[in-house]
Amino acid sequence: MESQTQVETFVVEQDNDNNKNKINKKIFIPTIGTLGDVKPFIILAQALKKRGHTVWLGVHKRFQDVAKAADIDTVEIGGDLEDILSATPEGIELQ
Repeated sequence: MESQTQVETFVVEQDNDNNKNKINKKIFIPTIGTLGDVKPFIILAQALKKRGHTVWLGVHKRFQDVAKAADIDTVEIGGDLEDILSATPEGIELQ
């Protein structure tokens, strides 16, 4: 994936610039939306994890298996954008 390569390249460059001052952080990334909205954050979480950080991704239960398959720890958060969009004719058109 091109976007994954770009994120990994950025993280590696930043890591090389700051290697002497490296501090591993605990990071929580909340997400909402469709799978297409969540996937970039899975890629970001993978890159941060490779850098040595502890990362949790807040996702709707529908996407927990996708994140876990990418070896990312998850926290279930409520709110399903697809359910909300399905409630109105305008939202159905957006899907």
